[in-house]
Amino acid sequence: MPNRIRFDPLRIMRTDYMIDSFQKSYFVLDSFDELFGATRRDFVAIYDRLRAQTLLPAEAVLTTDRVLHRGTNGRLMAA
Repeated sequence: MPNRIRFDPLRIMRTDYMIDSFQKSYFVLDSFDELFGATRRDFVAIYDRLRAQTLLPAEAVLTTDRVLHRGTNGRLMAA
């Protein structure tokens, strides 16, 4: 089961993306309006800020994340 983390564009842009497998984390938003609102900004300053940061592993959960569901990252949970 994957992690479900609250939508945060900066956090998403730092997360490594695996195109050939199921994602280990999904970012959840409330509506398309939230998505459209988040993408109406100037990304130049964001790109500059992110350039100095490293990519996060797909399964990473940060202390600053708003975790909606903590996944098992492919491990089966005990019954």
